[in-house]
Amino acid sequence: MIVQYAYNRAFLNKQAMGTLGVGTDRFPKLPDTEFERDGDGRYTGVVFGNTWTFVALETMVPQLSFDEEVSSLTSSIHGLNRFGVTSVIDAGSRWGYPKAQSMVEVLSREKRVNVRMLFIVLQLGGGPGVSMTDLQLAAITKTAPISPGQNLDPSLAHGHEYRGAGEVLEAEVHDHENFERPAVIIPPEHMHRLVDREIRKLVQRRMPFREHISYNENITPFLDALEALNKEIPFNGLRWSLEHAETISPENIERVKKLGGGIALDHKMALHGDAFIKSHGREQAPRTPHLRQLVDSGIPLAMSTGAFRAATFNPWVGLSWMVTGRSLSGSEVLAPENRLTRDEALKLFTKGPAWFMNTESEMGLIAPGSLADFAILDRDYFSVPDDQIKSVSSVLTVMDGRVVFGAQDYAALSPTLPPILPAWSPVKYFGTYYGEK
Repeated sequence: MIVQYAYNRAFLNKQAMGTLGVGTDRFPKLPDTEFERDGDGRYTGVVFGNTWTFVALETMVPQLSFDEEVSSLTSSIHGLNRFGVTSVIDAGSRWGYPKAQSMVEVLSREKRVNVRMLFIVLQLGGGPGVSMTDLQLAAITKTAPISPGQNLDPSLAHGHEYRGAGEVLEAEVHDHENFERPAVIIPPEHMHRLVDREIRKLVQRRMPFREHISYNENITPFLDALEALNKEIPFNGLRWSLEHAETISPENIERVKKLGGGIALDHKMALHGDAFIKSHGREQAPRTPHLRQLVDSGIPLAMSTGAFRAATFNPWVGLSWMVTGRSLSGSEVLAPENRLTRDEALKLFTKGPAWFMNTESEMGLIAPGSLADFAILDRDYFSVPDDQIKSVSSVLTVMDGRVVFGAQDYAALSPTLPPILPAWSPVKYFGTYYGEK
């Protein structure tokens, strides 16, 4: 058994350690990976690492069958619906396009895609020196040709729609997101190489793109190179964004805005704010990110969950953090002047993401002409005490005119899910979140 805690650490039981060969030559030498030992020098089963450590671990364990993957996706969507979520952007699968999309296709044929699932293409693998951007371009032009905005589920508006490249375009410049460790600072020349060698290809093809950068020290050279590229090949409205950008400076916020980009934050600080304070200092944490300045800047801005690995898929945890300034542990991690009103915070999970989906005229608002997706909540988000915000959930979620989740008075309307696979799945016994089944 392996239990992963974000991209920070994983916990292996004895069977997993034996199967994987922990402490022996059978276990591959993974960079930035450390196995904890007790006072007697014995391995405890706790492994510390970064993103690639945990991606590698996933490939080393027995893999699910295709039917089990489909079942897992079904349970994941059900968990999202429970929190009132009706649309998502899939930021890229380990499986890559088009293999990952084939699982969604099964649900699509059976009218069981209960969220509008827009996606971007992330192609891992290929070995050292292989361009991930070239792999992405090959996938969408040769393997299974598709164009930005194309919907693989035409029976559902924005059902399974391709939205561009990212969010990792070159493995060597990935600055990760482990707040228990010091910031990963990429040599500026590598950030320039990313833009000059990889992003150039996307801009030339008018391909929307996203780049994962957590730290301002890496954002600055990235923007330096992006501004130079824009002078050579004007972006002219091409949609692009920074993903995460936790420590972005006010100056760089304005630079992103001038280049026509957006910023997709996530709520990792709601879970890892205490770790950030230990690693980066109590002085910086209350301004991480600059929520107030970001909102006031008018830049295209959204909050995301970083699900299902970097943070929880529950958006109400993020809303609670933005409003109260407190992490799940109860620690104060956002300064009072850096917090948002409940209305402002909610917009970052509703109206804000529509720009990143290119659906501003149809999604994110309850208004004439918009898609009629909505949720009835189990309590009034705008009036409940602060400490209850993180516990909000839906009692009725409607997507595309269909009830996709029901609880309490609406439980009888909730669709019946197929049997959960595999038979040993924890979801079968404990539910998707807090014991909900």
